Amino acid sequence: MKSEHSELTIRLLTAFVLVAVALTGIVIGGMLLQALVLVIVAASCYEYFSFSIKMGWQLALQLTALSLFGVLAYLRFGDIGLFSGLILGLILAIALICFRVEKESHQPDLLTLVAPAICGFCYPAMFGAALFLAVSRYSQQHIFWFVTTVALVDTAAFFVGTAVGGPKLAPRISPKKTISGTIGGVVVGTFASAFIAPVLGLTGSHLHFGFIGFLIAISAVIGDLFESLLKRSFSVKDSGTILPGHGGVLDRIDALLFAAPILLLS
Repeated sequence: MKSEHSELTIRLLTAFVLVAVALTGIVIGGMLLQALVLVIVAASCYEYFSFSIKMGWQLALQLTALSLFGVLAYLRFGDIGLFSGLILGLILAIALICFRVEKESHQPDLLTLVAPAICGFCYPAMFGAALFLAVSRYSQQHIFWFVTTVALVDTAAFFVGTAVGGPKLAPRISPKKTISGTIGGVVVGTFASAFIAPVLGLTGSHLHFGFIGFLIAISAVIGDLFESLLKRSFSVKDSGTILPGHGGVLDRIDALLFAAPILLLS
């Protein structure tokens, strides 16, 4: 009992710090928020490469640096730079893997190295780039509405799923996720989005923001499931250990990453 109590305490304290950091970044906005998102995206990329490619932290760090080429190119050249930077980073990543394999006289299965590297430039790198673009282009009110909507989807799904229970949504991928919790999260996210946005002074009808909230909620659920699938595929419990009681950075932002493209298109 004491162990469970202490684990819950650690989890709550970590959550409090995360919320405080997120709110500070959103309130101050500007370059601070962009820098915060860049660090978060870099950390999530590093975690992904660390558990998906078993060739040491050096390779994970090098691939992470390459995966950020797109974001850095966007800062300098705009949208064209983003696309070109990601493609260039991917080419250099494949070249780097070839070099490392040759240097270490190692003969691994091609799929265990190249496939994870290529996928890493789609997720989390390109999704992270979308999140970075969102905080670069939208107002602080927009970002607060977006983050709050995603957070409420996750929170409502947990509490509704715990209270109602019932059939599992995808037991082979995420055994704890229930259909009732998922529906509860989507419903709460949809209505929260519809009513929070006008309060923050965002232009648009309740119907408009309700629909966008619904798409964000669905994307958040898919993002959560996809990250669970990734971890099961690579036989890891958490993406990392940097956040006590919560696992890694990627464990916390998977829903935000998948929802970010919806925000950009709204």
